[in-house]
Amino acid sequence: MHLRWTLIYACSFSLRIVRSTAIRGSASFDYVGKSRVGLVRGSLLKSTLVVGGGTAGITIASRLAEDPSITVGLIEAGGYYEEDVGNISTIPGLSLSSPFLSTEVPFQEQPLVDWGLVSVPQAGASGREVHYAQGKTLGGSSAINSMAYHRATIGTYDRWASLVGDRSYMFANLSRFFKKTCHITPPNFALRDTPNSTVLYDPRAFNINGGPLQVSWPKWVDTPLTWFQRALGAIGLPISYENFNSGNIIQKSAWVASTVEPTQVIRSSSQSAFKVSNVSTARLKIYYRTQATKILFSSSLKSPIPAATGISATSADGDISIIARKEVIISAGVFHSPQLLMISGMKFD
Repeated sequence: MHLRWTLIYACSFSLRIVRSTAIRGSASFDYVGKSRVGLVRGSLLKSTLVVGGGTAGITIASRLAEDPSITVGLIEAGGYYEEDVGNISTIPGLSLSSPFLSTEVPFQEQPLVDWGLVSVPQAGASGREVHYAQGKTLGGSSAINSMAYHRATIGTYDRWASLVGDRSYMFANLSRFFKKTCHITPPNFALRDTPNSTVLYDPRAFNINGGPLQVSWPKWVDTPLTWFQRALGAIGLPISYENFNSGNIIQKSAWVASTVEPTQVIRSSSQSAFKVSNVSTARLKIYYRTQATKILFSSSLKSPIPAATGISATSADGDISIIARKEVIISAGVFHSPQLLMISGMKFD
């Protein structure tokens, strides 16, 4: 079965499937926030379904739900990382030393927030298998990563736009969305009063009214990094006033910003930043600990292209189906998005 699809990227891998048609007669569970509302007899219809509540998915779902005419269902295999692993994934110092982020095999597994993916033996790593940490939680890998915030180069985005034939992916055209997404807090120079630790950045790369993702610089300085700054300068990589968010990073170095909420000094993930931002829970329903197992399709005599109509999924309450009136967006990550498409019958040329 072939299906036409278009890529959309919002920090992670997502794809929007063609407009769907509603079908009736399914039973589903409905969740508002963290509270189970109960079994719905008949058909549970949403305008849009987003599969994967990660870096991209939860952002997309939240943005779509800002439209009062749209109801969005967000399906996520994991739960809430704040509850499942507590301070380990919330406090910056602890999260940076989380044992389940190790690339070594075997590793200390944490199935509540990590998929536990392991590579085949890698020739370039002396035949070793490598653990590839991938967030299985609301917030996805933005809930378990090292919180570094920077943007790719102008050339990277422009190359992407050229490959897909869509100029909207060019850095110049994406810049306003970068600015809309994050709120920048300037570095606290009084608290960072340490030699070789001065942060330089270009305020024009940000919007002071942006948000809700919090971006800041630590209020402390790791001593080894001050020597790294001197070493980088000595080899011709001086600190750049542009930092790494203006699209120019060649032959430069920078104190990279972090996705840290500076008041409480805790992680700012897509879950904590976007989930409840100006969105009514009546328009955004979250199905957490619910793993999508198959994309549902319907065929029509009017079009040879199958239309996505919903998702089959499994949860602690059993197998369920959730139906979309308008579209299904697959945002299950770089590994699980193509996996879900393939087990749903899609073929790739």
